[in-house]
Amino acid sequence: GKSPRNAARERAPTMASFQPEPKDVLLRKAERLFRRVFDEHPSFAAFAPGRVNLIGEHTDYTNGFVCPMALTAGTVIAGRGALVDEEAEDASALLSMIVSLQVPGEVAVFECSPGLQPSDQHPWANYVKGVAHEYLADVPAGKRLVFDFAVASSVPLGSGLSSSASLEVAVATFIERITGKKQALVTKARRCQAAEHKFANTPCGIMDQFISAMGQEDAALLIDCQSDKVLEEVVFPDSSHTILVCNSNVKHQLGASEYPVRVQQCKVVEKALGKRFGEQNFPNGLRDATPSMVEDLRKANALDDVHYRRAKHVVTENERCQVRSCTAVPRFVQT
Repeated sequence: GKSPRNAARERAPTMASFQPEPKDVLLRKAERLFRRVFDEHPSFAAFAPGRVNLIGEHTDYTNGFVCPMALTAGTVIAGRGALVDEEAEDASALLSMIVSLQVPGEVAVFECSPGLQPSDQHPWANYVKGVAHEYLADVPAGKRLVFDFAVASSVPLGSGLSSSASLEVAVATFIERITGKKQALVTKARRCQAAEHKFANTPCGIMDQFISAMGQEDAALLIDCQSDKVLEEVVFPDSSHTILVCNSNVKHQLGASEYPVRVQQCKVVEKALGKRFGEQNFPNGLRDATPSMVEDLRKANALDDVHYRRAKHVVTENERCQVRSCTAVPRFVQT
């Protein structure tokens, strides 16, 4: 008969592996969708990658350290855009229209004005609206930002690979092409983060947008989320290393998950630290805490078990990023 191990293997579900579609394939898909909807060829396109985080979880929104890497999976936007006179006779000339292969049949229409607001009608479009709203500062007086585009992405929605940041950064790059004002990459990342805060109601840290905007080929980035600096570009010693990303098929949505709860729990810990050791010692919140401080809070019954575990995780992840993570070879240090 079959051994228990072999029998278990036969019963276990198989896992499919795949390579993300290359950028040129995504571009062709986005172009086809644009032609089908708008009946003309797109004028230009933009791309931004998704990401996977190697170490440094739940540390970016506490001003800590993270070590993510950009993926070949990403988002392509193909379309057209212009700065139009606000006093255009045809009001429809001021409307922007967007479509996506990931939400077939939906056409989101809105005006990129200072009064732009998120909507429940097309939730995915809120990420686009948020970025557009952040970039209104680059639009000259008397002009209105207008664009039409199609989206194609190889980042699975809700997979924890930052499909939202990938979309946001691609939109930012697309809009910069329209305005002719290319922002510093850190500014682009911060604007995209603000868009997610305001239009998706997600209190995310800077990591996802930062790595999507600044990711380097064949390397992870060790990022200081307090100073917005890349401390090291970390490359693997040789090409034999492979990063395996497993999809659990559990849908992940930051705004509707435990993520906001974790953010609030960390704020509770920061208050406890300030009360016991003095608020002046924690200008950067949990980033300034040490494992011994967290243990002291526990012994003093200043934290319950849940908040203790949250705090211990953050401070030890920060240590891990700074001390134990960089077994790979740093290529340079940004000052």
